[in-house]
Amino acid sequence: MRSGSKAEGTFFQAYHLKLAHPLRLDDGAACGEQEMRSLALSQEDMARLKGRAVTVRARAFCQEDRAGSYRLADITVLRTNPPAL
Repeated sequence: MRSGSKAEGTFFQAYHLKLAHPLRLDDGAACGEQEMRSLALSQEDMARLKGRAVTVRARAFCQEDRAGSYRLADITVLRTNPPAL
């Protein structure tokens, strides 16, 4: 996903992790209860995982300034499978 403008300093690019099963998150505050089928990855080096099946450990958090949705940060890749052919 990409949005914003490099010239204006608002450019934003994120990769999403598609979940094997929906995940229900609820911070009891700004983001509230949401059923997630994918989560944005808020970390610089995620392009290397594009197209791969991965298992990760991460911290889910509510990012209010990005449409009040949940994202993943502090991501550690536990297992990576090769890209599908």
